[in-house]
Amino acid sequence: LMQLVSQKGATLPTDTTGENKGMVDHLKNLSGADFDKAYMSHMVTDHKKDVKEFQREATKAQDPDLKAFANQTLPVLQEHLRLAQTVQATVTGERRQSKAD
Repeated sequence: LMQLVSQKGATLPTDTTGENKGMVDHLKNLSGADFDKAYMSHMVTDHKKDVKEFQREATKAQDPDLKAFANQTLPVLQEHLRLAQTVQATVTGERRQSKAD
């Protein structure tokens, strides 16, 4: 993504700000199981948001390079979301239902 953005003459933010800064500050104050649960909750939430944004760009982006990047990256993000949900269920003690259930 950095290469694509650079080729397009744009820049991405380099500092953690806003909502992400709040998440980092929150996690700094946790440890053990509390950290694990909060971290995985943030990971699932963030991956859901990312998947939604990449799905939108994969279908609606006007820039063909950006559209191709979104299409190429979307399956990886979807798999990361699935894995994050599995880990979250483990650390919270919940059982995730598989598609076969």
